[in-house]
Amino acid sequence: MRSNYTTVSSSRELERFEAALREMRLGRVRGRKSPHKLLLLLAILDRVDSGEITDNRIYYDPGLTERFRIYFNAVAQEGDWCQPGPPFFHLRSSAFWHHRVLPGKEDAYARLTTSGGGDKRILDNVDYAFFSDEAWAVIIDQNQRSVLRHFIVETFFSPEEQIRLWQVINSQSTIARYEKLMDQGPDYSAANDDNVRSAAFSRLIRHIYDYQCAVCGLRIITPNGLSPIDAAHLIPWSETHDDSPTNGIALCKLHHWALDANLIAPTKNLRWAVSPLLDPRRNSERELTRFDRSPILLPRKKEYYPREDAIMWRYNLLAK
Repeated sequence: MRSNYTTVSSSRELERFEAALREMRLGRVRGRKSPHKLLLLLAILDRVDSGEITDNRIYYDPGLTERFRIYFNAVAQEGDWCQPGPPFFHLRSSAFWHHRVLPGKEDAYARLTTSGGGDKRILDNVDYAFFSDEAWAVIIDQNQRSVLRHFIVETFFSPEEQIRLWQVINSQSTIARYEKLMDQGPDYSAANDDNVRSAAFSRLIRHIYDYQCAVCGLRIITPNGLSPIDAAHLIPWSETHDDSPTNGIALCKLHHWALDANLIAPTKNLRWAVSPLLDPRRNSERELTRFDRSPILLPRKKEYYPREDAIMWRYNLLAK
């Protein structure tokens, strides 16, 4: 009897959520309804599926903006701007979306009428967003979440857009499954597609290092979720087929190139070594030489630190 009550209750919560979506205010671009709020919701559902979001706290972070950009690119038309900030902010006009304001920022937040198109006003005033209890109950239920996703795609998008969105949804689901395998150990038999493998490795490593270069600390996230940080293998994939997090490191474009060119390398004491071929007296080479013996900027979790055998493999290639 209890189980039947729960099913009926969940069904009613889903119906109310769908009704709220129908009533949601959508901006207009060149005479058509803007898809931004809907795409942000699809990105959030994806991240719940993958385990990146596990509780009712939706942070405006690089993982969210990057996922939004992937969905945006699937349906973008002329005149559309890839801006996740406005939907994150303006969803507050819906009954199911709320902001947790940073302490001491209540008055400043109350005066805000727009995000300004970027992320500064959000990050300066909002800790995170959260769903109403009813909406969250739908989202954390796998079956209800699937129904909700179908409702969004099939209600608000054209048949052509639906095809492209389902391609993204299926691709992101495959990437997320492989990402979980990488985090569990060196068993990668499920990834036969190099694009899936590469995307999953990139997402996991950059997330582990908080989108920061492990050499220089460069960390830039554009309003539409772009980052100059790469995920680099210490021992190349071609050598060992090893995509484990401890065989990866996050680097900016310059320092990724320098690693591959054997001009810098990590050491066993978790510092950087610079090739003696570089001369610190030359201004043009100081962007590399100034990091000689500097500590590696490591992940927060020690379990993700670079593995010693991977470090030594790379160090032994340092140009002498």
